[in-house]
Amino acid sequence: MTEAERLNAKSDASARERRRRELETIFVPDARARVYGHRDNCKASEQRLRDDQYRYVQNLYGKTHAAQVASEMAALSAKCDTQDRANVSEFNKLLEECKRLEGCKTTAL
Repeated sequence: MTEAERLNAKSDASARERRRRELETIFVPDARARVYGHRDNCKASEQRLRDDQYRYVQNLYGKTHAAQVASEMAALSAKCDTQDRANVSEFNKLLEECKRLEGCKTTAL
């Protein structure tokens, strides 16, 4: 191995180690926090809508309001599900990269 090849190999190993540390300490934990944070926000938003759904007396206005809130809940659920899938996908991608670099022993979300 020539001196240049040895230095390149050492530099590549150093870059891989730096990336592994960044993934383990910053990127994977941040992605995990985004998944759980988003889920918590969605649950809180859904609960607020649920609490508001039957707030009014069940006359015509109350029934109309309940139907509108049900529609909002369905839209929120779809939006939350789409974002959750994106967050989980990003988390899995980062975790996979970290494992390829022989890091990130924990896999649970």
